[in-house]
Amino acid sequence: MKRNERLQALCRMYLRKMRHLAAKHGLGGWVDSTIKANARAECSGTEHEVRMLSRLCDDERVNRDDIQGLLSCSLCDIDFGKIRKLPRHGIYSKVDAVMYGEKIKKRKKNGKRGKK
Repeated sequence: MKRNERLQALCRMYLRKMRHLAAKHGLGGWVDSTIKANARAECSGTEHEVRMLSRLCDDERVNRDDIQGLLSCSLCDIDFGKIRKLPRHGIYSKVDAVMYGEKIKKRKKNGKRGKK
């Protein structure tokens, strides 16, 4: 999956999680139409917007130990310096980790190796 496709999939996932909150305020139809438009590539969310959605869904943080399982790769393939670190020790941005995982998969697919 390409980087932008993965970003849009995350956008739709977070919008679905927010659907029940939006329905309480009369915005359920708008959220549903936005999800459908995003799936048809009529609109797209930026990385900043997806980060805001993840923060609203309280799903923005991931521990250093959980990144390996999230990305399905070994720890030696992960360069933690390229993932945005949040203020608490050992806590990273989940959206950035997922987007970095796409870079790792692309690098493996092309047969390139990182620095040792």
